[in-house]
Amino acid sequence: MYNANKETKQKIAKKFKEESAKRKQEANACFTRSKSKRIVESKKRLQVDNIFKALDGDNDGFISFKCIDIDKFSLEMINIFTPIFKEMQGKDLKLSRDDFMRGALKLYDSVSLPERKTLLGFGEAKLCEETAKFSFKVCFEGVA
Repeated sequence: MYNANKETKQKIAKKFKEESAKRKQEANACFTRSKSKRIVESKKRLQVDNIFKALDGDNDGFISFKCIDIDKFSLEMINIFTPIFKEMQGKDLKLSRDDFMRGALKLYDSVSLPERKTLLGFGEAKLCEETAKFSFKVCFEGVA
């Protein structure tokens, strides 16, 4: 009887250890996912900020279709941002850094995984890529 009681206590202790280890592992996995999300979010914001700086051809803190510098972008990157460029052109918008950030982050959520990698700078087509570079700068402000 003593041995049976001892065995039961050992089984309970073992089960408790297993459950405790499982909870700890799940908590770590949850923390890791959360931390990964924060890292990706930070990377997205940094990359969008860099893209805005590169597009701001006259360095006035705004971008518009009338004055935009896409010289540093690959054709793939330009194609990804085409919806924003079309909206800027169609509505004659002048976007601040914050406006562009909101639009670009919304765009990021709607594009494919390879395009997301491109935007984050991990894909084959990166900002300032040497191959397949599309050189173009437009500034029409002040022209009659």
